[in-house]
Amino acid sequence: SIAASVAVVLEFDDSREILLHTRSHETVTYGGMRAVIHYFGMAPMGETRTLRAKEQWRTLPNDVLVEANIIKEYCEELFSYDDLILDANFKMLNPNWLWAKPQARDLRDLLNARKAELRCLGFGFDGLNGSATLSFLLLIKDHNASHAIAQGISGNWEVDSTPNSQGSIELVPLRHETVDPLFDARVFSYGSAFT
Repeated sequence: SIAASVAVVLEFDDSREILLHTRSHETVTYGGMRAVIHYFGMAPMGETRTLRAKEQWRTLPNDVLVEANIIKEYCEELFSYDDLILDANFKMLNPNWLWAKPQARDLRDLLNARKAELRCLGFGFDGLNGSATLSFLLLIKDHNASHAIAQGISGNWEVDSTPNSQGSIELVPLRHETVDPLFDARVFSYGSAFT
């Protein structure tokens, strides 16, 4: 399978902060470890089109497929849209259903307005779980959007539960003095460490 790890970074007036979480033990991968959010396996997606009164399935171009998967997981893991898991498990997906989710529309608008960036950081193999992993950075540059995202977070079942409303999701300043100790403690999932 092809996995992806996405480092979501929110830009505020005087800082950039990365979203990190502790993986739930209910997940297949790396329960109890710290990770960027979101961390997932790619789902097949496509769209139907009508040709001579027949519907035909057409696979999406790779760049659209990757973006749609990232936005799906962004909604699922950060805003508890677990209905997206059921959709992905039971059928090939047309990504047009994503845009019914307000956070998906908002993120798409930010990307189109260049108030957010999605960049591929690299590729690696995770020898422990046998997946090829693509790593991405999702940088939200709009300060108002960053505040709205931070306030609206509600982690789904993949996020280890703790008493606060966000589960174990936290914003960590993206500075070496705050991030380096996490690497030194060796608590990151492997895909997150190289993301």
